[in-house]
Amino acid sequence: MMRKIKASFSRALAAGSEPVMPLLYLVATAGIVLGSISGSVFISELPEGLGVYSDNSLLPQSLWASAFGNFKFLFLAILFSSSFLGVILIPSLTFVKAYTFSCSVAALYSAYSFSGLLCCVFAIAVPTAFALPCLLIAYRDLFYHSRQLYEFKLMGSFTSARAGTIKHLLAIALLLFAVSSYDYFLLPRILTAIL
Repeated sequence: MMRKIKASFSRALAAGSEPVMPLLYLVATAGIVLGSISGSVFISELPEGLGVYSDNSLLPQSLWASAFGNFKFLFLAILFSSSFLGVILIPSLTFVKAYTFSCSVAALYSAYSFSGLLCCVFAIAVPTAFALPCLLIAYRDLFYHSRQLYEFKLMGSFTSARAGTIKHLLAIALLLFAVSSYDYFLLPRILTAIL
């Protein structure tokens, strides 16, 4: 059985198949669909009106708290990529991130209609427009690193590392810090104006 797995894995590597991005897109799509369904169903847990959010108590209280909120999935992906189990854990992390985004949007929109839609646009969609593509690129690079560890464990050979991973991670860190700055400095003012 192990020989069959090793043979099929080595054939896939030799053929140059790189199914990482389609796999991550598929997993993210599944997370978005399930999140939107469950967010629409579980709206009874939300407060009566969006006025409870006008005191900004749910927003990050410091820039570092905002940065931690945006970087936590990247830190987990880096941690997962240090093991060959990252081949399974990084797509799972992609699913969780997509699920939480879509569940939040669906719950807010279902509960508060137009006010919820405006809140979703500024509080979730704008940061997600920058954060999600960055995280998918980071997940792809970290998935390759984890796949190399898996390949080494399975076949005993190690391929060369992908060029540019450190540059990608630094660029992603800068963009995520920009999203954190938006969350901390601009978002409270925008939500105060909306609510």
